[in-house]
Amino acid sequence: QGGAMERAKFLEESYHYTLDNFLLKGVRQKPKPQSRFLLDFVVAGFAKCGTSSLNTLLASHPSIQETGNEEDHYFLREDNITIIHRLYEDLFLPTRNRTNRSKILKGFKCPHHIQSEKVLNLMAALYTNTKMIISVRHPVLWFQSYYNYRVTENETELLMGSPNELIGELKCSSCTSDKAPWLLSTAAGEFHRFLAALKKTPLSDPDELNLLKPFTKPRWNITGFPKNPNAVFFCALAQLEDKNESRSSVFRRDLQHFLHLDKGFSIIPHQKRKRDDIKSTAKINICKEQFLPVRNELMNIARNASLWLRNYFMRGDNVFFSSEDFLIDALMKWMVDPCIHT
Repeated sequence: QGGAMERAKFLEESYHYTLDNFLLKGVRQKPKPQSRFLLDFVVAGFAKCGTSSLNTLLASHPSIQETGNEEDHYFLREDNITIIHRLYEDLFLPTRNRTNRSKILKGFKCPHHIQSEKVLNLMAALYTNTKMIISVRHPVLWFQSYYNYRVTENETELLMGSPNELIGELKCSSCTSDKAPWLLSTAAGEFHRFLAALKKTPLSDPDELNLLKPFTKPRWNITGFPKNPNAVFFCALAQLEDKNESRSSVFRRDLQHFLHLDKGFSIIPHQKRKRDDIKSTAKINICKEQFLPVRNELMNIARNASLWLRNYFMRGDNVFFSSEDFLIDALMKWMVDPCIHT
């Protein structure tokens, strides 16, 4: 009976606050507390950067409750009331009969979370206590991996051309807004663009603004976002694939401390999927000369991103990471075309 009353009270309060009301009144208003306890963390990005390995690692912990889905996109696709219902049903209710319920963390993976303007506004308004875990990789290798993923999954409707036709920001008049984060283009690999929108850095240094200059324009104006209050654990794919067990152990410990977990994590699993072994003539080797135009564009992105991530984002407010020297070394490699130095 107590549980039923708890849920009834919660849902009654929730119905007073729709996403439309929040956005109409402005996301800078004081967040309503009834949504905060539903979501402790989210693996927020980026796709093809090790988010599956992170998700498997997190789900293996005895003090973590995940939805059980490979990915959850309802923050991208649903209105706020539906989101609250889903979080309550998928994450909150399953913990009710678990021992030490108050210490169970609730979260999920959505690798496009960080790339949605709607989601970033919602996080700043309602989910201020939710921690974000974000992984990146060299944009050139990211593009190749993502392109080959799309062709092996027969998701060619989300590929609007050959690799050299995917340079810049793509327009899709037939796509709904929730499809936008799934469209592959070089612009989707501008990891520093999306992370700058969190406003973890001052955005006042002329040198920083020069690295972010393209992103102060209407297509994604970073100055128009609210300052994001969420703590961020930032890492690179190289850290998830690190063969140095001593350093990998430090990474797992730092992630444990970031989430305030009593117990540590096991070995980081490498999520090799069956589709990785699929041979397809549609797959690309981005190092081939025919893909030099798209690779050159990705290298321009990579160099600016590397500089901004190392010199600004890693020094930002509420940004945490593990093994600083190793992470910086991984980001330094973005300054060089991986096809030339392999």
